[in-house]
Amino acid sequence: MKKGSIVQMALILALGALGNAYAASYNYTPLNYPGASSTGAQGINNGGTIVGIYYEANGVNHGFSLSGGTYTPLNYPGASSTGAQGINNGGTIVGIYLDAKGVHQGFSLSGGIYTPLDYPGASGTYAYDINDGGTVVGFYADASGVEHGFSLSGTTYTPLNYPGALSTGANGLNDGDTVVGYYDDASVMSHGFSLSGTTYTPLDYPGALRTYAYGINNGDTIVGFYYDANGVHHGFSLSGTAYTPLDYPGASGTVAYGINDGGTVVGTYHDTSGVSRGFMATPSQCIGTWCTFPDFNSVGRYIGGEYVYQMDIFSGVPSYLNSASDGTANGSYYQCTEYVARYLHSMFCTDYSDVKNISDKISQGFMGYDFHPDYNANPLAATVNRKGTTIPLDQVTAPQAGDIVIFPSVPHAAIVKSVSGSQVTLQVTLIEENYICKTDCGGTRHYMIDRTIDSSTPGAYFYRFPAASIDPTCVSGQSGSFGTFSDVPFPSSSVYYNYIEAIYYAGITTGCGNGDYCPSGDVTRDQMAAFIIRAMYGENFTYTQTPYFSDVPATDVFFKYIQKLKDLNITTTSGSYVPGEGVSRGQMAAFLVRALQVKAGQPTESFTYTQTPYFTDVPAGSTYFSYVQKLKDDGITTVTGTYGVDEIVTRDQMAAFLARAFLGMQ
Repeated sequence: MKKGSIVQMALILALGALGNAYAASYNYTPLNYPGASSTGAQGINNGGTIVGIYYEANGVNHGFSLSGGTYTPLNYPGASSTGAQGINNGGTIVGIYLDAKGVHQGFSLSGGIYTPLDYPGASGTYAYDINDGGTVVGFYADASGVEHGFSLSGTTYTPLNYPGALSTGANGLNDGDTVVGYYDDASVMSHGFSLSGTTYTPLDYPGALRTYAYGINNGDTIVGFYYDANGVHHGFSLSGTAYTPLDYPGASGTVAYGINDGGTVVGTYHDTSGVSRGFMATPSQCIGTWCTFPDFNSVGRYIGGEYVYQMDIFSGVPSYLNSASDGTANGSYYQCTEYVARYLHSMFCTDYSDVKNISDKISQGFMGYDFHPDYNANPLAATVNRKGTTIPLDQVTAPQAGDIVIFPSVPHAAIVKSVSGSQVTLQVTLIEENYICKTDCGGTRHYMIDRTIDSSTPGAYFYRFPAASIDPTCVSGQSGSFGTFSDVPFPSSSVYYNYIEAIYYAGITTGCGNGDYCPSGDVTRDQMAAFIIRAMYGENFTYTQTPYFSDVPATDVFFKYIQKLKDLNITTTSGSYVPGEGVSRGQMAAFLVRALQVKAGQPTESFTYTQTPYFTDVPAGSTYFSYVQKLKDDGITTVTGTYGVDEIVTRDQMAAFLARAFLGMQ
């Protein structure tokens, strides 16, 4: 079974007589290429760009990409048909085309350049997926027509064959090089598999006639489809050992093809009119046991004259509520702690009733203490900044790396550092303001902690109540300013703080050494290369090994980034690169615009821009005019009047440019 291949996709989509669809765990969105007779969505990256196949009324098929609501057709030059199958986070697309001889061949598309991919000696090659390291998987047909999986790293093809199988197909892989696919056994029954290292593991949906695995993300969640006892096909996701069905509501058949690290799934379904449609499914329901609150009486601690109840990420971080002589409660309520708790809760359960029930239980039994009044009055006051988009707290259904939890009084309460399956790692900033106790210890206290949370663990809530007697002694805790970099502290008056934190957690910067970021330092040309390539590919990517530039030898720490920059035509210089020279704001505009073109799969110099100059110092005749105009058009620069085209860009400014360009921040 080929993954949505040009030959067999229509057959897959025409199957089925499924009645009621199960869709409780996902929100489904149909995807239809404008004017197409049918559409199939095959792959999705972490930026939300989707690739797939659409068919014209005459049966001719084409590939497409979908980004920000815009469909772009993809056609291999001279091919009679094309299908786009997979896309990585750098924007490189792989797929299949039919050549003039009627033979299927694989291809990759990067920076507007198509490259054929053909397994040596094969009678047909099908490229299905590509990871951020540039490794491609797919399958090929040998001279006898038997299908074998393959992986392609650099220029080296490696066959992949499930032991004892009649045929094998490799359909997807993640950045850990775990491969998923299918194999046919001796009875010509199909089974899914995963391959990690040299170990093959069979995958069979419980009770299914046949199972096919197609996509896998970096959290090792696998998607695919299976045939039930009636021969009807259903999509599924597999996390650990738990299978979850994926059926588009009302569809007669569903196939899940791709999944990104946020858990968003793409695939294809057959509607009631017999038309094949693409779809996107985003997680929407409780995960694990986070909706069950544990017995709070079993976890309390008596600290500093009060009982403090802390769960999960907040364990070990002291907080205090002191009682004044008149018996009233004074001091901080740890506002951001409660906002973080609500955010964590929202990631796994959209119903706040259990949280409110717990606060009611506390208030009924212990001196009337409840959650912070702001929460009771407006439980949705906090928001999440996700790549520049503000999301109300009650609409957050799943965590994503880089999420910044925003609450009213300080820049952020938490940054999600990483998400891997059910594991969520955050840096949490707890602020206790106007701390009051019977001795004078006023001021603001800050606590910065890193915690990894598992969705199978109950809790992730914070609550407490005063004891009958209060110890007037101030209990010491960490105080002062904290942040990722010592020279960009938290809390910070710098307008660049959030940008710097965001590009750090996105893996775009590692700082300038000794725990500093050097915000006022100049951005040099070698640093620029590292910033851009990390933003596009992280640290895993292929590049030309022979040095392009006389002043950047292979031993240079920035060698691989500069080589990749040249590979992608983001830098057009030759001879010497001058790595230590400062980058002007005009040059920076050119670098960023070309990089974004590559990421979008477009030629570096083929873009539209406003013709009327925005800035008095960048006239239409300027070398950098088109790039600066494009930067302004896209909201990556927000200045007005003069741009400062010849000024050297500083590292704090660069953080803002990178965060807006690659992380979607504003």
